Amino acid sequence: MQKLDTRAYDQLSLKLLRILRAVYETSSTYKAAQQLYVSQSAVARGLDKLRQILNDPLFVRSNNQLIATPYCQRIYLRVPHLLDALLSTISTQAEFLPEQLTEQYSIALNSTFGHQYGSAFSKAILTQAPNATWCFKTWYPGAEVDIQHNRISYGIQYHNNEFPSTIHQEPISQQTMVMLAGEDHPLAKLQRKIRLEELQHWSFIKFSVVGWNDTYSKIKQLMSEQGLPFKQLAETDSVENLISMLQQHPFVSGGCRSLATKENRLVELDIEQSKYSKHYWLNACYPRSASHTALIQWLNALTKSCANQ
Repeated sequence: MQKLDTRAYDQLSLKLLRILRAVYETSSTYKAAQQLYVSQSAVARGLDKLRQILNDPLFVRSNNQLIATPYCQRIYLRVPHLLDALLSTISTQAEFLPEQLTEQYSIALNSTFGHQYGSAFSKAILTQAPNATWCFKTWYPGAEVDIQHNRISYGIQYHNNEFPSTIHQEPISQQTMVMLAGEDHPLAKLQRKIRLEELQHWSFIKFSVVGWNDTYSKIKQLMSEQGLPFKQLAETDSVENLISMLQQHPFVSGGCRSLATKENRLVELDIEQSKYSKHYWLNACYPRSASHTALIQWLNALTKSCANQ
């Protein structure tokens, strides 16, 4: 790499830096184009321009991916902070009016949030931004990929360590997972803590939150560690179906504490092993590159208002 002529800096632009960032984070000109809402040829032209200005290949192709050169890696360490700081400054100066939104936006809600707050959340959005087109979806397998590539504008999900670093997870509300049963369940009548051995006599319904715990069961692990049999009768990712089954049958299931209400006719079982109950953060999920936009800040405010009311 030759020494960079400082006059070349004058040719750099925010557009080119955004292209570099997108290609670095997606390892693909095609995915970068989707993220930036431009054509793939526009990304390729921008990349060529950057290579010319910076006098470095920046990316080399390996196994159908674009891998950053050491020089590009050093540049990238500075680029996100630079762009995010600038966007933050701009967004705080410009007045954001939700009623002026006119584009289409998709939002993915995990099933628990959708059941508890979906109605109030969607009502607030539709009331404040009636001129945009809003598509509300239940979180589905691969929703995080669509968020990463801007096919989903905003998502709400429990914290997931497996999400890519290009997705920012903003803590919204802390939730507690407990053991649930119908109010008429024999275990619900006990005026004491329930031992794990007592649970072995009852059938379990596994409640899966798509995109979070759909391959894991905490209670199954705890019982297995003590050599206790575990009978899982069914599995559902529908909150409504879970509530219905617990109301009508003597089943037990893990679930969010906020589901244990008189309206749902569900109660929390007081399990002796206190380590069963655990706190999880419900997060807003969106592309890290959009963190400082007024749209995201507005949606975050609405989400927090609904989840913490």
